[in-house]
Amino acid sequence: MLLSPSGNRTKSWACEHCKNWIGKDANMCKECYYAQPEDYSHIAGEEERRLDIIFKSKDMHIYEQLKKLAYEKNISLQEAFKSFFGKTTI
Repeated sequence: MLLSPSGNRTKSWACEHCKNWIGKDANMCKECYYAQPEDYSHIAGEEERRLDIIFKSKDMHIYEQLKKLAYEKNISLQEAFKSFFGKTTI
């Protein structure tokens, strides 16, 4: 996986703080987000999932609605996203 310099530093920090840093179990590394971002079971040993979303011109209104919701509820954008989709069925 190719990363930007800041993304590479994030990955390095995550690996350095992973519970597998000392044990270096290759199979655990293969199941990590940083090895297989499309099919992973953990991020640096933690049960987590990551979703990066980019809003471009035609979708900017969605971002603005999310931002407004976060502001009105005094919560982060991440919390607003989870709150909205946690209550919505598709």
